[in-house]
Amino acid sequence: YVRIPLLLDFFADPLRIQALSQPRLQSALECALFEPGPWQAEAVRPLPNTIPVKREEREALLSTPVGLLFHELVHSPEGLVVPTVDKMLAAALNMDTGAPTGASAAIILFVARLAVRVEAYVVFLAEHRAWRREPEQGQRRAQGE
Repeated sequence: YVRIPLLLDFFADPLRIQALSQPRLQSALECALFEPGPWQAEAVRPLPNTIPVKREEREALLSTPVGLLFHELVHSPEGLVVPTVDKMLAAALNMDTGAPTGASAAIILFVARLAVRVEAYVVFLAEHRAWRREPEQGQRRAQGE
């Protein structure tokens, strides 16, 4: 599960973010962030006995019921994803030359799209969390609390 924070932190560096002017690297980063990964119906998984996890145990131990980015957003300590995407956006915007074309424009547009996509995941989680609280509040009102 460390793939997403490591990749984002790697490209949040002002020097390394320049590599994102390459479409193939942009595509690879998008694939790594937004691929759902192996699916598992249950949220609870057994703990691994060895690290690194054996190849035949990877799917059972490293799968999620909602996808890797959702899992990272919900379970990462101190929210590593959103602040790192903010750093990437700041680093990209610092490269702005005012020209609508060129490498810096391609990086800015890519990182902006990436930030909006991550924000969509965060908004979905926020809306889902609010939805889950509503039945509890309705039950309390019905019970006269």
